[in-house]
Amino acid sequence: MTADKFVLKIIEVTDPYNPVETGSYGADVRADSVRIMEKNAKIYALVAAISTVQGLKIIDITDPSKPVLTSNITIGTAYSISIMQKEAKIYVLMADVSRGMKIIEIADTLNPLLVGNYTTTNALGVCSMVLKEKIYALIADGRAGLKIIEVTNPYNPVLMGSIDTDGFARNVITK
Repeated sequence: MTADKFVLKIIEVTDPYNPVETGSYGADVRADSVRIMEKNAKIYALVAAISTVQGLKIIDITDPSKPVLTSNITIGTAYSISIMQKEAKIYVLMADVSRGMKIIEIADTLNPLLVGNYTTTNALGVCSMVLKEKIYALIADGRAGLKIIEVTNPYNPVLMGSIDTDGFARNVITK
Protein backbone atom coordinates (compact mmCIF):
# COMPACT_ATOMS: atom_id res chain seq x y z
CA MET A 1 0.00 0.00 0.00
CA THR A 2 1.36 3.41 -0.94
CA ALA A 3 0.37 6.79 0.47
CA ASP A 4 -1.82 7.61 -2.52
CA LYS A 5 -3.27 4.16 -3.21
CA PHE A 6 -5.56 2.35 -0.80
CA VAL A 7 -6.80 -1.16 -1.48
CA LEU A 8 -9.57 -3.30 0.04
CA LYS A 9 -8.10 -6.81 0.28
CA ILE A 10 -10.27 -9.94 0.39
CA ILE A 11 -8.54 -12.73 2.30
CA GLU A 12 -9.73 -16.34 2.63
CA VAL A 13 -9.07 -17.69 6.14
CA THR A 14 -10.80 -21.09 5.96
CA ASP A 15 -7.41 -22.50 6.91
CA PRO A 16 -6.14 -20.06 9.58
CA TYR A 17 -2.57 -21.39 9.11
CA ASN A 18 -2.60 -20.49 5.42
CA PRO A 19 -4.54 -17.29 4.70
CA VAL A 20 -4.81 -16.52 0.99
CA GLU A 21 -5.56 -13.23 -0.74
CA THR A 22 -8.41 -14.01 -3.15
CA GLY A 23 -9.14 -10.56 -4.51
CA SER A 24 -8.87 -6.82 -4.07
CA TYR A 25 -10.63 -3.62 -4.97
CA GLY A 26 -8.67 -0.48 -4.94
CA ALA A 27 -7.14 2.78 -5.93
CA ASP A 28 -9.86 5.03 -4.52
CA VAL A 29 -10.83 3.24 -1.30
CA ARG A 30 -9.41 3.90 2.12
CA ALA A 31 -11.43 1.39 4.09
CA ASP A 32 -11.61 2.76 7.62
CA SER A 33 -14.53 0.48 8.44
CA VAL A 34 -15.84 -2.55 6.54
CA ARG A 35 -18.93 -4.64 7.23
CA ILE A 36 -20.24 -7.66 5.32
CA MET A 37 -23.88 -7.92 4.26
CA GLU A 38 -25.77 -10.72 2.52
CA LYS A 39 -28.77 -9.75 0.41
CA ASN A 40 -30.60 -11.58 -2.37
CA ALA A 41 -28.03 -14.41 -2.52
CA LYS A 42 -25.16 -11.95 -2.95
CA ILE A 43 -22.41 -10.89 -0.57
CA TYR A 44 -21.45 -7.23 -0.28
CA ALA A 45 -18.66 -5.34 1.46
CA LEU A 46 -19.99 -2.08 2.89
CA VAL A 47 -17.04 0.28 3.07
CA ALA A 48 -16.73 3.54 4.99
CA ALA A 49 -14.54 5.49 2.60
CA ILE A 50 -12.29 8.41 3.46
CA SER A 51 -10.67 8.82 0.09
CA THR A 52 -11.08 10.32 -3.35
CA VAL A 53 -14.82 9.62 -3.16
CA GLN A 54 -16.00 9.87 0.46
CA GLY A 55 -19.05 8.21 1.96
CA LEU A 56 -20.34 4.66 1.69
CA LYS A 57 -19.28 2.23 -1.03
CA ILE A 58 -21.18 -1.00 -1.68
CA ILE A 59 -18.93 -3.59 -3.33
CA ASP A 60 -20.24 -6.94 -4.59
CA ILE A 61 -17.81 -9.61 -3.37
CA THR A 62 -19.94 -12.65 -4.24
CA ASP A 63 -17.03 -13.69 -6.45
CA PRO A 64 -14.13 -12.62 -4.21
CA SER A 65 -11.66 -12.80 -7.09
CA LYS A 66 -13.63 -10.14 -8.99
CA PRO A 67 -15.09 -7.52 -6.64
CA VAL A 68 -17.36 -5.01 -8.38
CA LEU A 69 -18.47 -1.59 -7.18
CA THR A 70 -22.26 -1.74 -7.02
CA SER A 71 -22.92 1.78 -5.79
CA ASN A 72 -21.56 4.71 -3.86
CA ILE A 73 -23.28 7.38 -1.84
CA THR A 74 -21.15 10.46 -1.20
CA ILE A 75 -22.62 12.06 1.88
CA GLY A 76 -19.70 12.92 4.11
CA THR A 77 -16.49 11.67 5.63
CA ALA A 78 -17.35 8.12 6.66
CA TYR A 79 -15.22 6.98 9.58
CA SER A 80 -17.16 4.04 10.97
CA ILE A 81 -20.26 2.08 9.99
CA SER A 82 -22.64 -0.37 11.61
CA ILE A 83 -25.42 -2.46 10.07
CA MET A 84 -28.90 -2.26 11.57
CA GLN A 85 -31.80 -4.46 10.54
CA LYS A 86 -35.40 -3.52 11.20
CA GLU A 87 -37.93 -6.06 10.01
CA ALA A 88 -36.97 -6.83 6.38
CA LYS A 89 -35.05 -3.59 5.84
CA ILE A 90 -31.31 -3.09 6.19
CA TYR A 91 -29.82 0.24 7.26
CA VAL A 92 -26.26 1.46 7.61
CA LEU A 93 -25.44 3.78 10.49
CA MET A 94 -22.49 5.89 9.37
CA ALA A 95 -20.32 8.03 11.63
CA ASP A 96 -19.52 11.15 9.61
CA VAL A 97 -16.54 12.83 11.26
CA SER A 98 -17.66 16.37 10.49
CA ARG A 99 -21.46 16.09 10.43
CA GLY A 100 -22.64 13.39 12.85
CA MET A 101 -24.50 10.17 12.14
CA LYS A 102 -26.14 9.35 8.82
CA ILE A 103 -28.73 6.59 8.36
CA ILE A 104 -28.73 4.97 4.92
CA GLU A 105 -31.39 2.52 3.75
CA ILE A 106 -30.12 -0.35 1.62
CA ALA A 107 -33.43 -1.62 0.19
CA ASP A 108 -31.77 -1.55 -3.23
CA THR A 109 -28.00 -2.05 -3.35
CA LEU A 110 -27.85 -0.05 -6.59
CA ASN A 111 -29.53 2.97 -4.99
CA PRO A 112 -28.69 3.47 -1.30
CA LEU A 113 -30.87 6.21 0.18
CA LEU A 114 -30.07 8.68 2.96
CA VAL A 115 -33.13 8.56 5.25
CA GLY A 116 -31.97 10.00 8.57
CA ASN A 117 -29.39 12.25 10.17
CA TYR A 118 -28.34 13.23 13.67
CA THR A 119 -25.86 16.10 13.98
CA THR A 120 -22.96 15.71 16.43
CA THR A 121 -19.64 17.48 16.86
CA ASN A 122 -17.16 14.74 15.91
CA ALA A 123 -18.68 11.29 15.26
CA LEU A 124 -15.86 8.77 15.05
CA GLY A 125 -17.46 5.46 15.97
CA VAL A 126 -20.97 4.03 15.79
CA CYS A 127 -22.70 0.78 16.64
CA SER A 128 -26.28 -0.34 17.14
CA MET A 129 -28.05 -2.37 19.79
CA VAL A 130 -31.58 -3.56 20.51
CA LEU A 131 -32.94 -3.04 24.01
CA LYS A 132 -36.56 -3.59 25.07
CA GLU A 133 -37.76 -3.73 21.43
CA LYS A 134 -36.21 -0.38 20.57
CA ILE A 135 -33.12 0.18 18.44
CA TYR A 136 -30.35 2.51 19.56
CA ALA A 137 -27.23 3.90 17.96
CA LEU A 138 -24.26 4.55 20.22
CA ILE A 139 -21.96 7.25 18.90
CA ALA A 140 -18.39 7.87 20.03
CA ASP A 141 -18.38 11.65 19.61
CA GLY A 142 -14.80 12.73 20.29
CA ARG A 143 -14.53 15.23 23.16
CA ALA A 144 -18.34 15.27 23.50
CA GLY A 145 -18.27 11.69 24.84
CA LEU A 146 -20.90 9.04 24.17
CA LYS A 147 -24.30 9.80 22.63
CA ILE A 148 -27.22 7.35 22.74
CA ILE A 149 -29.69 7.90 19.91
CA GLU A 150 -32.96 6.01 19.43
CA VAL A 151 -33.18 4.96 15.78
CA THR A 152 -36.25 2.71 15.95
CA ASN A 153 -37.69 5.15 13.41
CA PRO A 154 -34.64 5.63 11.13
CA TYR A 155 -36.24 8.69 9.54
CA ASN A 156 -36.33 10.49 12.90
CA PRO A 157 -33.38 9.72 15.20
CA VAL A 158 -33.81 11.08 18.75
CA LEU A 159 -31.17 11.75 21.43
CA MET A 160 -31.97 9.68 24.52
CA GLY A 161 -28.88 10.33 26.61
CA SER A 162 -25.20 11.16 26.69
CA ILE A 163 -22.23 10.94 28.99
CA ASP A 164 -18.93 12.82 29.14
CA THR A 165 -16.15 10.24 28.88
CA ASP A 166 -13.43 12.56 30.26
CA GLY A 167 -11.30 12.11 27.18
CA PHE A 168 -11.68 11.58 23.48
CA ALA A 169 -14.27 8.92 22.56
CA ARG A 170 -13.02 7.25 19.40
CA ASN A 171 -14.91 3.98 19.11
CA VAL A 172 -17.78 2.08 20.70
CA ILE A 173 -18.87 -1.57 20.81
CA THR A 174 -21.68 -3.46 22.51
CA LYS A 175 -21.93 -6.87 24.07
